[in-house]
Amino acid sequence: MLQQALLEFGKLYPKEPLRGKFADAMAFQARVLNDLQRSVMKIRMVPVDQMSHGSAAAKSISNFQDKIPTSTRESSMQSPSR
Repeated sequence: MLQQALLEFGKLYPKEPLRGKFADAMAFQARVLNDLQRSVMKIRMVPVDQMSHGSAAAKSISNFQDKIPTSTRESSMQSPSR
């Protein structure tokens, strides 16, 4: 969606210097999201028995869960309906 907006902006204003800044911001956002996804996947790969023995990953997950509102946490724990 943002990529499409950038392409349309580029067609309308080919010499606009703001276009380059927008492209740089999108690239930065993509890197941040990729790093976030990689981190989440690492957490998901931690074996359950490691988490139950007070590992750093378990503490990290616990700290993260404490920051999530209870209603959000409960709805994410429900199985998706298909």
